[in-house]
Amino acid sequence: MTNEQLVVRIQAGETDLMSTLWEQVKLFAYKQAWKFYKRQTNRCLSLCVGIEDLQQEAYLAIYQAVEAFDIEKCVKFLTYAGYHLIKCFYTSVGLHRATRKYAEYSLDYIIVDNAKGGNLSLLDILPDQTAEAEIENAIEREYLSQVGEILNKALNCLSAPQRETAINCYGKGLSYSEYARQEALREQQPNKPEIEP
Repeated sequence: MTNEQLVVRIQAGETDLMSTLWEQVKLFAYKQAWKFYKRQTNRCLSLCVGIEDLQQEAYLAIYQAVEAFDIEKCVKFLTYAGYHLIKCFYTSVGLHRATRKYAEYSLDYIIVDNAKGGNLSLLDILPDQTAEAEIENAIEREYLSQVGEILNKALNCLSAPQRETAINCYGKGLSYSEYARQEALREQQPNKPEIEP
């Protein structure tokens, strides 16, 4: 059942469906709470408002959104609930946003409808920065893993002195002369005699 269908049924008196709706929108609500906390961390810390407090506020905001939602306006419930969540978070830290008129467009609102049947919605053009960062991190980890395997194979083909030189000069960034100087100093140090009991 869609969020909108659940909201209509809850508004009609089936209040037991509120828990079902909450399970469907909880991840969205918690994500909005986390984003707000990251933007207002100093304010939250100064008022001892933790992420758990904002998550509890999120449930109340969703409840308020259910009560005020109007299916006739053709707005997706999550779009509408997002406004209530932000308003609730700001109030919880003693901030009040200036009243503004917002255009009520769903993220599914079609902005391009071409002759080939392909539609482009607002959701299609909004970048998901969190997902992009996670993908970039995964690609970077995979790249470094592959580079590490290749380097280990290459180093295993070298003799021990060549391997030490490569590690120190290319891995640790020592110049050849600095590495040679350190090796000469190490060879000049006399071995300490073992003390017999």
